Amino acid sequence: MTSPGKPAGAEEIQRLTAQEVLEYWRLHDRRFGDIDYGRDPDGLSNICTPGQPIWLGSYYARFQRRVYEGLLNMIARPGSAGRALDVGCGAGRWCVLLAERGYRVTGVDLQPTLIEENRRRFPEIEFAEGMLQEFTSPERFDLVSSVTVLQHLPFSEHARAVARLRDLTAAGGHAIVLENVRHQAPNHFSRTVSGWTSLFEDAGFRTLVAEPYNYSPALRLLARVRALLPAADGGGAAADVGIESVIAMQQDVDASRSPLRAVLGLCHRSLLRLAVSLDTRVEPLLIARRRSLLAPTNCGFLFQAA
Repeated sequence: MTSPGKPAGAEEIQRLTAQEVLEYWRLHDRRFGDIDYGRDPDGLSNICTPGQPIWLGSYYARFQRRVYEGLLNMIARPGSAGRALDVGCGAGRWCVLLAERGYRVTGVDLQPTLIEENRRRFPEIEFAEGMLQEFTSPERFDLVSSVTVLQHLPFSEHARAVARLRDLTAAGGHAIVLENVRHQAPNHFSRTVSGWTSLFEDAGFRTLVAEPYNYSPALRLLARVRALLPAADGGGAAADVGIESVIAMQQDVDASRSPLRAVLGLCHRSLLRLAVSLDTRVEPLLIARRRSLLAPTNCGFLFQAA
């Protein structure tokens, strides 16, 4: 039986434990923390589509930013003392945006390589290394921000993490939250739209806006077709889920391993580019309509601290 707020099938997936999730991010930092900021200034190769082409990460980031900015525009501009916190700040893209809007910004992330580089690149912004559940501040924030962060915490940690967000938010302050509402994986703990809103409302927030996005019909069709095909090397899914295997699943296929893999890799990359091109045109229309036969993969939320 599916738990309230969790999509169907969520209970059937073998998951990383809370301790394994922490180790996952340490390994993730070692694998993907060395970013060429000349080619990838937003660090999308680390945070959006690890191990995948930057142009694919740029596609997802484009619509994340559209939804994020739309929600941010609904909040009054801060005064000179306005403070903002971005949780899971990655390479600092939301921190920079919030600083441009006039906030004094703090970014928090588990990846030490990114935090060190952020401090060098953005000295006017404060950065802290650590997990949300343990982060403290002597002052509360007028705005807290969390983009695809909570979905990577085990379900058992969700209430604690959101309660920490509420404790860090000033009365009347706002929270911008973008999370997955569909995808499940060993390191993805997604809830439904109503599941996320209930979680935040139980913690003392009021839901102001829910903005669905990431319909991506062409990309989803390509992923479904690929899932139906047998693996090129004849291997099946691993019986046990481990941190290394989850990291490996994110990485792009090395097409040089065999002629067959080279051909399949080239075909898949070409189809992927075509799907991105199609969805780049279709996605804005689906977001604007808000109603579609296709369920969204993600949703942006604007909450207010009661």
